[in-house]
Amino acid sequence: MGGVVKVRVEGLRELGERFKRLKVDMQDKAAWAATSRGASIVKTAAKATIRRQSWETGTLFKAVVMKRAPKGQRQTTAEHWVTVRRRRTGKKVSKKSRTVQETAPHAGFLEFGTVKMQAEPYLGPALKDNIGTVTEAMRKSLAKSIAKYSK
Repeated sequence: MGGVVKVRVEGLRELGERFKRLKVDMQDKAAWAATSRGASIVKTAAKATIRRQSWETGTLFKAVVMKRAPKGQRQTTAEHWVTVRRRRTGKKVSKKSRTVQETAPHAGFLEFGTVKMQAEPYLGPALKDNIGTVTEAMRKSLAKSIAKYSK
């Protein structure tokens, strides 16, 4: 139902060489900071799109989340996902804060449409329309981390 978008940035050889000189744990921190920064931009853009749509946005807006990809499910050093909590029934309760987290089982229907409803995408365009901003934010985050951890 969902899709994965992979971004490859060319022309960052110097930054990459400096990155390789960092200790492995510092590389991990820098990579996580960069992917987090990029994902937060996509999440903000998706929520802005939801606000502009004509349909009721309460639960969908609150169900858009950014999270780290679990170790067994990621293909790179650091991955963040922007997704929607879509639990079919019941409420999800946060283990940390013990608060109820909104879910939106209808999220996929809105993003991709159905045979009776045209798609009104919000996640796909959030990345597509902001890919340059995301890439630049990630580049700046890596450069900042490299400067910080190289000392």
